Order: sequence, then C-alpha cells, then structure tokens
Amino acid sequence: MSRRGMIAVAFSVILLGLSGASWSQTYPGFSQYLINGMVINPAYAGSRGTMSSLFSMRKQWSQVTGAPVFQTASLHAPMKNDRVALGFLYNRQTYGVTELQNIYGVYAYHVRIGEARLSFGIQAGVDINNSDFAGVNTANPNDPAFTEGVGYSVLPNVGAGIYLYSNTMFIGASVPALLSYRETGSPAAFTPYHSVENYDMIFLTGGLVTFSERFRFKPSLLLKYSLTKPVEIDINGNFIIADLLWLGASYRLSEESLIGIIEMQATQQIKIGYSYDYQLGNLSSFSKGTHEVLLRLEFGYRVSAASPRYF
Repeated sequence: MSRRGMIAVAFSVILLGLSGASWSQTYPGFSQYLINGMVINPAYAGSRGTMSSLFSMRKQWSQVTGAPVFQTASLHAPMKNDRVALGFLYNRQTYGVTELQNIYGVYAYHVRIGEARLSFGIQAGVDINNSDFAGVNTANPNDPAFTEGVGYSVLPNVGAGIYLYSNTMFIGASVPALLSYRETGSPAAFTPYHSVENYDMIFLTGGLVTFSERFRFKPSLLLKYSLTKPVEIDINGNFIIADLLWLGASYRLSEESLIGIIEMQATQQIKIGYSYDYQLGNLSSFSKGTHEVLLRLEFGYRVSAASPRYF
C-alpha cells in the first residue's frame, strides 16, 4: 500500500470510530479564534458593532497526505435596535476521503450592563457528512469495510453560548453542538439524541493591558472541556503595536504545539492574519507544521481608528 493510501486509511478509521454506535459533531481547532469568534460561540454575533465578514483556511500537518484542511466563512451584524444580531456560519473540513460541512444561522441578543455588554446566542443548522471509503487504496480491494463507504447524511443540530465583553475584558462559554447521533442501520442512517456527556464545552476569557496609546498587551485563555475527553487548554498572548500590528504566541497543551501569530489591520475595515503551529510532540517528526490564513472585512465606520475594538 502506498504512503498516501496508508494516511487515507488512518483518517478513515478515525471516522469509522466516530460513525459507529454514536458520534457527536466535532468542530475545527483554528488558532486565530480570538478574531474568528463565531466558530466557537454564537453569542459573538454582533459584538463588533458593525457588519463583519471573515474568511479563513487552515492546512493541518503540512506535507502529510490526507491531513485535515479547515475552511470557514462567517457574516454577522447588529440590527437597527442594537440589541438583536444575526449571523451566518459555514465550516468545511476535509481529511482522507471524508468531507464534513456545517451550515448555521445565528441569532444573538445583547444587553447592556454598565460599560459592558452581555450577549446570549443560539445557532441552528445542519451538519453534512460525506465519505467515500471506496476511494481508499487498500491491500485487499474487496475489503467490505471500504467497498460500501459511509455515504451521505444531512443531520440537524443546534448550539448555544453566552458572551460578556467590554473595552478591557471578555469572557464567554459555549456548546457549539447540543445533539449527538446514533447509527440506526445503514451507514448513512442516524437518529439524533441528547447527551450532556458528549458536550464540547468551550470557555474563553481575556483582557487588555494598556501600556501606552501605541503599545498594548492582550492575554487570554481557552479551555475546552468534556466529560468523556481530555481537557484542552490554550494559553495566548498578543502584543498590539500602534493598533496596526498584532504579534502573538500561543501554547496548546493538548497537542504540544507552539503557535506564532501575526496580524495586520491594513485599513479600518480590512484585517489579515497568518499563524503557524509548530509541533513539539510526537508529530514533529512527520509534520512540517500547520498554516492558517485569515481575512476579515468590515463594513461601515462604527469600528474606526478613533474607537478600535480589540475583542
């Protein structure tokens, strides 16, 4: 079997584990989630104070054939009454012979609490699973586990979150997927069920330290908790220079990876970003790192150089 076939089989086996007796939707682990907040918390919708769109792409484990590729696109904006916000989120993941897509509409309601705002968000949509195990190059071409494939399924799901933010701090919690699925016969037939044990609960908090008008520091912490999985923790720090250049680093404990981040506020409405994940653990001998690029476009002038938003 070729090296490419071995990698594809490995990712296929992972999916088989998810698609057996039951599974819950998994969400992409982006590194620049501090400005891509919609991917982890629907309550983030409208928090920018203007119509905000974002596009990003992440190539995991560079030079590993069949490794995951994540793409996302989002759009959100506050409505005229400034309390209600609406949004749209699209995620696409490919690995091996599998394609996963998430398509969600988002609703958030904002309440003022002194100088801060508290947002409650929900999202509802579908998770689309498309796998073709028949395309895997195996040693035994008649292996029944790979001749039929998993097929195509469209599964509804919902998520919820809460987000408190001001000019100097933020804290949020979310469960992006509240439903899990149990296989009921053919490989593409599932029924939804609810189980708190399968929740991926994401907590994110951070603040802003201002040394001068041209030099700031934004530390933050992300914790992903589940009753059935190991705890995942990201420790982050970003230096903000003249509200133009953002230089940051993160350490992801669960993956033993060090992440470098550089972002530039090219104009009042355009922000571009790049991050590189360097594996420190066992994958370091197989992977040349992970690359992620990001583009944020904002419309209107409520977010300006005179009143920048850091969260």
